[in-house]
Amino acid sequence: MDAKQLKKLSDILRSESNTEAVKKVKSIMTEDELFVLLDNYNWDNGFEVPEAIINHPNCTLPVALLAFYRADGIRYLFEGEDAFANRL
Repeated sequence: MDAKQLKKLSDILRSESNTEAVKKVKSIMTEDELFVLLDNYNWDNGFEVPEAIINHPNCTLPVALLAFYRADGIRYLFEGEDAFANRL
């Protein structure tokens, strides 16, 4: 990945709004960029950007599995809605 691609990903990660970040995600051209972006994303910022990554035409199984893992999907599969009912 070259410096230009890394700068673009850095700009997305530092976007002031999720709406702006989602628009920038649409300009991503490779699976590698999607993976690196998702791998560095702060999930406290919401689910709009990960959702845009998952819905991106270049999203592949490894990227989707990373999203599943980071969103604690396995816990949801085993516990269902109860996994999130008693969160602090």
